[in-house]
Parts: sequence; structure tokens; C-alpha cells
Amino acid sequence: MSPSVTPKHFLGPSPVVRSPLRGAWILSRWARSAIAGWLIVAGASLVPGMSLAETLSTYGRYYLTTSLVYDAFRAGANAALVLALGGPLLRLLERYRARFSWQPWTPLPPAAAPQRPARLVAPSEGGL
Repeated sequence: MSPSVTPKHFLGPSPVVRSPLRGAWILSRWARSAIAGWLIVAGASLVPGMSLAETLSTYGRYYLTTSLVYDAFRAGANAALVLALGGPLLRLLERYRARFSWQPWTPLPPAAAPQRPARLVAPSEGGL
């Protein structure tokens, strides 16, 4: 088949899509090899036959080396967002709950028969 007849999905993604995907793949491969090197330097590589205490100690060094700073920044950002947006968001939700709440219809109790108003007497009939 010539390229002019071949459907596009057989040709793969366009160069515009291919280039960033290739760059992301290369970056991920570099990051994995760099982390593996850091773990060896930090002494945080797991070895078969390690005791539980050694494994936990090694995992602690691994976590400190790779994740602690990132997780601390994420936790700080989450706390700041909750403090900044929590109160206004709760007030907004309370307002919507009050506005859109629904109570089932209940009939009113039957009222007593209305009293007829007293007949007004015209002044010509002996009234005041």
C-alpha cells in the first residue's frame, strides 16, 4: 500500500505527538537510573535475606532520599488549601442545602368552620 492510501491509524501518531512522548520516555528512563544510583549511594538498596529491622531501616533511608521532601510540600499545600478554602466552601454548601432542601407535603389540620361576621346594621335601621 502506498502512504497516500494507508489509513492514518496505521502510520502511528503524528510527529507532534511522537516527539513529547519520546522525550517523556527518555526522561523517565534517566530518572529511574538516577534514582537507582542515588539508592546505591545512600545504602538504600534491598538485598535478599535482610532481617526485618534492616529492611525497615533501608526503607527509611529510601523514603528520606526519594520522597520525604516531596510529600512534605504536598502536605503543606493541602493544609494551606483546607485552611484557605474550607470555611468559604462549607458556608457555600450550607447555603445550597438550605436553598434546595425539601420537606414532604403534609396536609394542614382541618380548621374549624369559619365564624360568620356579625351583621352590620345600617344607620337608618336604628343603629348609631
